[in-house]
Amino acid sequence: SGPSIRLFMNDTLFRNGGITGPEPALFAILEDQGGINTTGSGIGHDITAVLDNNQNTSFVLNNYFENDFDSYTRGSILYNLYGLAKGSHSLRLKAWDNFNNSSEELIHFIVESDGRFILTNLINYPNPATESTKISAGHNRPDEMLMITITIFDGSGRLVRILKTTGLASGYQLYPVTWDGRNSGGTRVEKGIYLYRVSVSTGNGEKAEASGRMIIL
Repeated sequence: SGPSIRLFMNDTLFRNGGITGPEPALFAILEDQGGINTTGSGIGHDITAVLDNNQNTSFVLNNYFENDFDSYTRGSILYNLYGLAKGSHSLRLKAWDNFNNSSEELIHFIVESDGRFILTNLINYPNPATESTKISAGHNRPDEMLMITITIFDGSGRLVRILKTTGLASGYQLYPVTWDGRNSGGTRVEKGIYLYRVSVSTGNGEKAEASGRMIIL
């Protein structure tokens, strides 16, 4: 089998389908017991990426691969993209090991450039959850101080818990906020469906919201 490939935009907090700006960085983690082919030995055996399934936008990434310290089998690629149009995009990366086995991985992302503060790709994981679950979302305010409020309700709309945190956004994904499955009194909630609302504010007074639901087992 070919190399294991994990794709992100900007950093490892990124979730497939999340938001980026018009000049994101592709971040790829590759691993193979036989080592990654970075010399292009063999016809068409380069590390390549194709943007939006358009072969005219393909590029070779051999020179951008760096092995992890003291590792022959694992490394990463950091490659900056420029001037992407607003809207949905995809990127497919193909890599080979030194035994002529290949594999591919696809990532989707959304370029948001009109300046409006938004949240997207709201997720909690695991879902269903038996104990704790982590809540996160994509956003378009990197490198800003964000104030996050998560309000959790039971299936009847009764308030269960409010979680608040503040932190500097290092990328385009909110750092996951953990809910321990307990109400405001510290008692573990009953099994069932719970609704939650994520409200995020910036230091400039901008605000964005998104809502989701989760299952507690």
